[in-house]
Amino acid sequence: MSKIPRRKIDEIKTRYRLEPELRDYYVEGSFDKEIFSAIKENVDQDVKLYEIDSIEIPAEILERHNLTSGNKQRVIALAKELADINKNLHFRCIVDKDMDHWLNRLEEVPRLKWTEPTSIELYFFSKKMIGDFIFKLGKGRVEDETAFIDSLIKALKTLYSIRLAQESLGLKLEKVDASKNFSLQGSNVQFDVQGYCRRWLSKSNKLRILDDLINESEEWLKKLECDPRLCIRGHDFIEALAWGIRSSKGLKEMACTVPLERILLNEARHSEELTDFFNQL
Repeated sequence: MSKIPRRKIDEIKTRYRLEPELRDYYVEGSFDKEIFSAIKENVDQDVKLYEIDSIEIPAEILERHNLTSGNKQRVIALAKELADINKNLHFRCIVDKDMDHWLNRLEEVPRLKWTEPTSIELYFFSKKMIGDFIFKLGKGRVEDETAFIDSLIKALKTLYSIRLAQESLGLKLEKVDASKNFSLQGSNVQFDVQGYCRRWLSKSNKLRILDDLINESEEWLKKLECDPRLCIRGHDFIEALAWGIRSSKGLKEMACTVPLERILLNEARHSEELTDFFNQL
């Protein structure tokens, strides 16, 4: 079966010059598209959703805007390429903040919209939600659920500080599974920071800068006394929920990211905050 050809930017420019009223929303990937599709069912708007993979973004365009090849960067590139159309257009390019609000990288580009928390996943974040997923849906068991949740949030914020340190030091590191350095002691989640940083740096043959990375992450962590939704990474959050179910001896069927994401899709239909965000795009 042949793949549907990607649309070219010049074609899209012509489309919006001729039909400026079109409400096309471009997102990073399939999960974002599914989330917004679920919300759209309850919203009286004629919106069409597109993953950025459906658009051809050549390497030279990314280079022109000093962007890398990730999906988020390609959504930003599309917004920049379409920014010179001087009409009241209704298309939107939607991206996660991730860490950009801490690194002064939130660019103002016409019709480019950033999530309020770090990512779509963090719209669902609350202590109650964590407890419901791990202990009610996942059937996890610990003596002190509050201590478990609080320490899990602390571990996720610490992990986020390490990711910020990586960015601020300009490091390009391969991904490693952080949950392998999480452990459960009684009801408290422990995060072996040094062990994780060693694994991460060793994989990229950069162990010589271990102290630099840890020291930089400690400085960042001091700044993260804020709403957890602004200092936890979306994928880390979902993976931590799955780890939380596993580590507390919950249901094996629930201890992975796929069923948790499916539940979030159903929750999206009832999220007033996400609906408000969608309506204000």
